[in-house]
Amino acid sequence: MPRILEGEEILYEGAPLPQLKKYYFYSYSLLWLFMLAMTLVGLLLFPFALLFAHAMAGKSYWQRYYWITNKRIIVRKGLFGYSISSIPLERISDVIISRGWFENFCGFGSLRIQSLAGQISSGAGGSEGDLKAIADPEEVQHIILEAVKKNRSTDRTL
Repeated sequence: MPRILEGEEILYEGAPLPQLKKYYFYSYSLLWLFMLAMTLVGLLLFPFALLFAHAMAGKSYWQRYYWITNKRIIVRKGLFGYSISSIPLERISDVIISRGWFENFCGFGSLRIQSLAGQISSGAGGSEGDLKAIADPEEVQHIILEAVKKNRSTDRTL
Protein backbone atom coordinates (compact mmCIF):
# COMPACT_ATOMS: atom_id res chain seq x y z
CA MET A 1 0.00 0.00 0.00
CA PRO A 2 1.35 3.44 -0.84
CA ARG A 3 1.86 6.12 1.74
CA ILE A 4 -1.28 8.13 2.27
CA LEU A 5 -0.99 11.90 2.59
CA GLU A 6 -2.40 13.88 5.48
CA GLY A 7 -6.13 14.34 5.00
CA GLU A 8 -6.24 11.71 2.27
CA GLU A 9 -8.82 8.92 2.35
CA ILE A 10 -9.19 5.92 0.07
CA LEU A 11 -12.38 5.97 -2.01
CA TYR A 12 -11.64 2.81 -4.01
CA GLU A 13 -8.92 0.21 -4.09
CA GLY A 14 -8.58 -2.98 -5.99
CA ALA A 15 -6.64 -5.35 -8.13
CA PRO A 16 -7.46 -5.90 -11.76
CA LEU A 17 -9.76 -8.78 -12.70
CA PRO A 18 -8.07 -12.18 -13.22
CA GLN A 19 -8.95 -11.96 -16.93
CA LEU A 20 -6.03 -9.54 -17.21
CA LYS A 21 -3.71 -12.56 -17.01
CA LYS A 22 -5.37 -13.92 -20.17
CA TYR A 23 -4.99 -10.52 -21.84
CA TYR A 24 -1.29 -10.37 -20.97
CA PHE A 25 -0.75 -14.02 -21.97
CA TYR A 26 -2.24 -13.46 -25.43
CA SER A 27 -0.32 -10.21 -25.85
CA TYR A 28 3.02 -11.75 -24.87
CA SER A 29 2.33 -14.91 -26.89
CA LEU A 30 1.59 -12.90 -30.03
CA LEU A 31 4.73 -10.89 -29.50
CA TRP A 32 6.85 -14.02 -29.08
CA LEU A 33 5.17 -15.71 -32.05
CA PHE A 34 5.92 -12.73 -34.24
CA MET A 35 9.53 -12.55 -33.07
CA LEU A 36 10.16 -16.28 -33.32
CA ALA A 37 8.41 -16.69 -36.66
CA MET A 38 11.27 -14.77 -38.21
CA THR A 39 13.47 -17.84 -37.85
CA LEU A 40 12.98 -21.56 -38.44
CA VAL A 41 14.62 -22.38 -35.10
CA GLY A 42 12.21 -19.94 -33.49
CA LEU A 43 9.25 -22.13 -34.39
CA LEU A 44 10.85 -25.00 -32.48
CA LEU A 45 11.26 -22.72 -29.46
CA PHE A 46 7.63 -21.57 -29.48
CA PRO A 47 6.47 -23.96 -26.67
CA PHE A 48 9.15 -22.48 -24.41
CA ALA A 49 8.04 -19.00 -25.44
CA LEU A 50 4.48 -19.88 -24.37
CA LEU A 51 5.75 -20.92 -20.95
CA PHE A 52 7.69 -17.68 -20.68
CA ALA A 53 4.63 -15.68 -21.81
CA HIS A 54 2.55 -17.43 -19.15
CA ALA A 55 5.11 -16.52 -16.45
CA MET A 56 5.31 -12.91 -17.66
CA ALA A 57 1.50 -12.61 -17.74
CA GLY A 58 1.21 -13.81 -14.14
CA LYS A 59 3.98 -11.51 -12.96
CA SER A 60 2.47 -8.48 -14.74
CA TYR A 61 -0.94 -9.25 -13.27
CA TRP A 62 0.25 -9.60 -9.67
CA GLN A 63 2.19 -6.33 -9.83
CA ARG A 64 -0.90 -4.24 -10.75
CA TYR A 65 -3.02 -2.56 -8.11
CA TYR A 66 -5.07 0.65 -7.98
CA TRP A 67 -6.02 3.16 -5.30
CA ILE A 68 -8.32 6.13 -5.75
CA THR A 69 -8.26 8.69 -2.98
CA ASN A 70 -9.88 12.06 -2.46
CA LYS A 71 -6.61 13.67 -3.66
CA ARG A 72 -5.09 11.41 -6.35
CA ILE A 73 -5.15 8.18 -8.33
CA ILE A 74 -2.33 5.76 -7.53
CA VAL A 75 -1.29 2.95 -9.89
CA ARG A 76 1.26 0.24 -9.15
CA LYS A 77 2.47 -1.77 -12.15
CA GLY A 78 5.51 -3.57 -13.44
CA LEU A 79 6.97 -6.77 -14.76
CA PHE A 80 10.30 -7.59 -13.17
CA GLY A 81 10.17 -4.66 -10.77
CA TYR A 82 7.40 -2.20 -10.15
CA SER A 83 6.65 1.48 -10.22
CA ILE A 84 4.04 3.45 -8.33
CA SER A 85 2.72 6.58 -9.98
CA SER A 86 0.13 9.03 -8.77
CA ILE A 87 -2.00 11.48 -10.68
CA PRO A 88 -3.33 14.42 -8.67
CA LEU A 89 -7.07 14.92 -9.15
CA GLU A 90 -6.57 18.59 -10.08
CA ARG A 91 -4.64 17.49 -13.22
CA ILE A 92 -7.33 15.10 -14.50
CA SER A 93 -9.23 16.34 -17.52
CA ASP A 94 -11.12 13.16 -18.50
CA VAL A 95 -11.65 9.51 -17.58
CA ILE A 96 -12.23 7.34 -20.65
CA ILE A 97 -13.77 3.87 -20.55
CA SER A 98 -11.99 1.53 -22.93
CA ARG A 99 -13.59 -1.67 -24.22
CA GLY A 100 -11.60 -2.50 -27.33
CA TRP A 101 -12.10 -5.76 -29.18
CA PHE A 102 -9.19 -7.42 -27.37
CA GLU A 103 -10.51 -6.26 -23.99
CA ASN A 104 -14.00 -7.52 -24.90
CA PHE A 105 -12.48 -10.84 -25.98
CA CYS A 106 -10.81 -11.15 -22.57
CA GLY A 107 -13.98 -10.02 -20.77
CA PHE A 108 -13.22 -6.68 -19.14
CA GLY A 109 -13.12 -2.92 -19.52
CA SER A 110 -10.39 -0.46 -18.61
CA LEU A 111 -10.07 3.21 -17.73
CA ARG A 112 -7.66 5.69 -19.23
CA ILE A 113 -6.93 8.80 -17.20
CA GLN A 114 -6.34 11.89 -19.33
CA SER A 115 -4.47 14.71 -17.68
CA LEU A 116 -4.29 18.34 -18.66
CA ALA A 117 -0.94 17.50 -20.31
CA GLY A 118 -2.34 14.41 -22.09
CA GLN A 119 -0.59 15.06 -25.41
CA ILE A 120 2.85 14.68 -23.90
CA SER A 121 2.04 11.94 -21.38
CA SER A 122 3.01 8.33 -21.87
CA GLY A 123 0.62 5.43 -21.56
CA ALA A 124 -2.25 3.85 -23.44
CA GLY A 125 -3.63 6.24 -26.04
CA GLY A 126 -1.64 9.17 -24.68
CA SER A 127 -3.21 8.81 -21.27
CA GLU A 128 -1.26 9.41 -18.11
CA GLY A 129 -2.88 6.55 -16.19
CA ASP A 130 -4.18 3.21 -17.33
CA LEU A 131 -6.41 1.16 -15.02
CA LYS A 132 -6.74 -2.16 -16.81
CA ALA A 133 -9.35 -4.85 -16.13
CA ILE A 134 -11.69 -2.97 -13.81
CA ALA A 135 -14.71 -4.96 -12.58
CA ASP A 136 -17.18 -2.08 -13.05
CA PRO A 137 -15.46 0.64 -15.09
CA GLU A 138 -18.59 2.81 -15.21
CA GLU A 139 -18.83 2.90 -11.41
CA VAL A 140 -15.10 3.57 -10.96
CA GLN A 141 -15.29 6.31 -13.61
CA HIS A 142 -18.14 7.88 -11.62
CA ILE A 143 -16.10 7.69 -8.37
CA ILE A 144 -13.15 9.45 -10.04
CA LEU A 145 -15.22 12.16 -11.73
CA GLU A 146 -17.11 12.90 -8.49
CA ALA A 147 -13.80 13.13 -6.59
CA VAL A 148 -12.41 15.49 -9.26
CA LYS A 149 -15.55 17.64 -9.07
CA LYS A 150 -15.44 17.75 -5.26
CA ASN A 151 -11.70 18.49 -5.29
CA ARG A 152 -12.17 21.41 -7.70
CA SER A 153 -15.06 22.89 -5.72
CA THR A 154 -12.97 22.63 -2.52
CA ASP A 155 -10.04 24.38 -4.22
CA ARG A 156 -12.26 27.29 -5.31
CA THR A 157 -13.54 27.91 -1.80
CA LEU A 158 -10.03 28.22 -0.36
